[in-house]
Amino acid sequence: MTLPTRSLYGIVFSVAAVGVVTGAIYVLRDYVPVLSLGVLYLPAVLVVAVFFGLVYAVAVSILSMAAFNFFFLPPLHTLALRDSANWLALGVYLVTAVVVSELATRSRRRAADAGQRQREATFLADVAGILLEAEHVQDRLKEVAAAAAAALGLSAARIEIDSVRRPEPGEGTADLRVGDRYVGRLFFSAAEAPEPAVAERVLPALASVVAVALDRERLQRAALEAEALRRSDAAKTAVLRAVSHDLRSPLTAIRAAGEGLDRADLQLDDRDRAELLHTRARSPSRSTRRNAHSIEHQWRRFELATPLEVHEAPYRDLGDPLLAYVRDLTADPDVAVSLVMPELVVRGWQRLLHNQRALYVKRLLLFEPRVILSSVPYQLFR
Repeated sequence: MTLPTRSLYGIVFSVAAVGVVTGAIYVLRDYVPVLSLGVLYLPAVLVVAVFFGLVYAVAVSILSMAAFNFFFLPPLHTLALRDSANWLALGVYLVTAVVVSELATRSRRRAADAGQRQREATFLADVAGILLEAEHVQDRLKEVAAAAAAALGLSAARIEIDSVRRPEPGEGTADLRVGDRYVGRLFFSAAEAPEPAVAERVLPALASVVAVALDRERLQRAALEAEALRRSDAAKTAVLRAVSHDLRSPLTAIRAAGEGLDRADLQLDDRDRAELLHTRARSPSRSTRRNAHSIEHQWRRFELATPLEVHEAPYRDLGDPLLAYVRDLTADPDVAVSLVMPELVVRGWQRLLHNQRALYVKRLLLFEPRVILSSVPYQLFR
């Protein structure tokens, strides 16, 4: 089995560092006391500790002590020491090397932890930006999963919202939860599970951001539905008010003109009689025009997407023009007509009284092909 690349580099660098320092001491031994030159091994131990860890640093410390003893302390070229002071010096040197190695290792570990936490903070900020600007959370989950894999040290990952499926063989999972709420599940390769400490920090925060984005999307959808219902109700109210107002006024004028013409005790000259006849004849047309203009105005006011077409018809004969118009449209076999009528919700016999027009149109078009009749309930309150 081959050694990992980092382990191989650590062994080679450690042996080379001890060899370089030993050569430097050999060159300087004629100018500086040999025992004082042993401190030159400390930089090699420190460098190895910073880049490769405590295990390699301890190995370099022992190897440095053996090399210094073998090459420079009497008796030379043996591992035996003649002077007990040399043993004390070597012991102090070894303890110092181990302490320095441990301090360097802790410093490197803190730097690595700080870098990891910075990456986690950046990851959460990026995920929050991705999800909170997305119209649909599901469309951006692939980007979020890729960022989560990078933060957890995984090659790939996948997020499934409200997932209930079990992991496949060779697949690992981690639940995304916010308190007691289950948000989804993270899937990854079982061969590269994330570190528990990193997962404990990242996964709850990721679940919280995803949950907030899902709640935001749900609230937006509810707000749009509420706005659509409000606009629809406002449009129904406006149309009904326009129809009821514009039909009451001409009916009063027609009734008054008809009663005036029928009364035998009322003396009318030719001019007055002609004016009453003209009023009775033109009121329906004026009513139709005013009604159409009012409905068109309300329709534009509420910015309804469906275009409105208003067709005039004689007031007393709405059925024939409406039937002719509908049949003209349905002559094309690819065309279907949808007719929406307001139906006033009242009790008892009053329902028939207030919905005569709707019932008349229903009866007229009930058996017409490709005609869809829809009634919209509209409640009246005192």
